[in-house]
Amino acid sequence: MAKMSGQRWASICLAVLLLGYATVAAINGLGRWISDEGDPHAPPVFPYDTMAARALATRSLVNNAPAQALPFARMALLGDPVDAQVVGLIGRSEILLGHGDKADAAFRVSAGLGWRDTATQLYWYSRAFDLGDAEMAAQRLDAVLRQDPDFLARDSSFADLTASPEGRGALAARLAEHPAWTVKFYAPRDALTPELLTDRADVVRRMPKAALQCADVAPLVNRMLQANLLDEGQDLWSRACDPEPGLVHDGHFRGLDLDGKGNVTFFNWQLPASGTVELLFDEAANGSRTLDMRVNGGISRSVLRQLTILSPGRYKLSWAMPEQGPAALAALRVGIGCTADRGEAVAAQADPAAPGRAMIETAIDDTCRARLISFWLAPGTRVHISDVRLERVGA
Repeated sequence: MAKMSGQRWASICLAVLLLGYATVAAINGLGRWISDEGDPHAPPVFPYDTMAARALATRSLVNNAPAQALPFARMALLGDPVDAQVVGLIGRSEILLGHGDKADAAFRVSAGLGWRDTATQLYWYSRAFDLGDAEMAAQRLDAVLRQDPDFLARDSSFADLTASPEGRGALAARLAEHPAWTVKFYAPRDALTPELLTDRADVVRRMPKAALQCADVAPLVNRMLQANLLDEGQDLWSRACDPEPGLVHDGHFRGLDLDGKGNVTFFNWQLPASGTVELLFDEAANGSRTLDMRVNGGISRSVLRQLTILSPGRYKLSWAMPEQGPAALAALRVGIGCTADRGEAVAAQADPAAPGRAMIETAIDDTCRARLISFWLAPGTRVHISDVRLERVGA
């Protein structure tokens, strides 16, 4: 497991200091007092005025003045000798002054006072990297994020830990417990490189399948698809979302949410945002659904789409559709294209091999592997579709 640089630890610690300074000032009403510190008429800081001394120490650290912070931190300790955060202030000051042994001694004391101080957690997180102890690093980062899921250095800390197989395995064990920061791992705040996305995906692969929830993992799957990590994204989705066998997911619309809330990944059916599209369900006794579709207005609209990953070949897309008249078949156009553009769609036709079903057949080249199955419907025609199937019928 790679060591963490002192510069990285300092940047992480600064994020904590900024948050801590704002919190202390807000809670204790010390903003005006601290801003007037140089005013001779400002109230004095008494030796046992712990909160004032703590706020001044924190502000000094934010201003990169550890030599000024240390006396204030020691003053705060006089009034509250068993507070882990106060001892942590001393540790932060000492480490920024380059006093490694003194900082270590302080953080050992604060660690024994309940692990409530974020800077203490981060110190032992950093020490875990020095010692090559991935398990301890994951535990300490978990402790930080349970207290503050929006910790400013969250994504860079994940990057440090997921850079090694040991770190990914240790983090997977923490993530499997479904802590409060779970959604933050799957939905990164920062833009991630393909390598960082792949590292996060490997964490998920190391988790028990029972610990995975499709809605949680969906943002990471979508990020991977946007980064053109098609196979990796599909593999992650398959692990978490338990798709049906076949080239079309949820061909019976059992999981389709007309409100859009459950259509969480690009591999799920996606619905249009247009107000001119009417969609209803007809429920069957076995749980499958028929989608009742109509378009109002003056132009054709996209009514349904889904992403699938296909290799070159000839494919047949078919679906049950009781409306078999020429007008209904001409009104519904379907494409399997690189985009959802209507220009890539062709008119549906009756399936000669299966009465009551409609179909299109098309050749797929190697222009793109990610293909969008897109249904377009002309205005004024109501159609019902169900049991959507996609099969390869030739090279």
